[in-house]
Amino acid sequence: MVEKRDNNKPYDCFVAFLDIMGFKDRLNRDGHENVQKLLESLNAEIENIKIEAKMILQEQLTPQKTTETKNTTPTYTIPVSFSDSIILFSSDDSEDSALNIILDTADIIAKAISKEIPMKGAIAFGKMTTNTNTSLYLGQPLIDAYELHKELKIYGAVLHHSAEKRMGDLGMGNILNSLIARKYPVPMKSGEIEHHFINWAFMSVNNVNSIDKLYNTVSGEPRLYIDNTIKYLDWIETQRAKLTQKKANKILA
Repeated sequence: MVEKRDNNKPYDCFVAFLDIMGFKDRLNRDGHENVQKLLESLNAEIENIKIEAKMILQEQLTPQKTTETKNTTPTYTIPVSFSDSIILFSSDDSEDSALNIILDTADIIAKAISKEIPMKGAIAFGKMTTNTNTSLYLGQPLIDAYELHKELKIYGAVLHHSAEKRMGDLGMGNILNSLIARKYPVPMKSGEIEHHFINWAFMSVNNVNSIDKLYNTVSGEPRLYIDNTIKYLDWIETQRAKLTQKKANKILA
């Protein structure tokens, strides 16, 4: 039987901070009730993550019927949402947790953008205290993810250097060099800076059409986010095409 982690004790984990863009303006423009319905439309994605976490926790706390010892403990993501922000915490500091939080982040962003809810965020790593019973969430990675996300001038999420380092230490170079989280000159407040950008686009279809619709919601500087996001979508499609061609060439060789 796996012992339950003490929620009052800090532990090393990955943290994703996701922020809905233009929340205040949307409240003023669309009204409280319409914005509430919009946010509730994302609940299904958040609830799916919660349900999976609860199932894994229950499995871990239930004595195994077999004498066989499992080599690994299943990992899960803990989602917390309030107002215009969604925060994800991994259950530990493992490779599975790193991949899970990247995929969960990509899924939430993709679903949000498909509903014309623009989001940006960041993923960091470090020591956290996460107690869902008392709503206590304390730790440097939460601060790091929050501060980094404010720098972005694009819809999507990037890896903080603490997350990049931990993934490197775990031997996850295959992920860091893949289309899931490839380095990209990310548009930021101080200019284009290379970060591993989470490829949320592979989780959905008609991404450019979804982004195009956002032009009808903003004017001026906010449209820069849309322009930059479309530029990224074009770039990642080019990268995908190159990879496909490379695989085809190997088969024909």
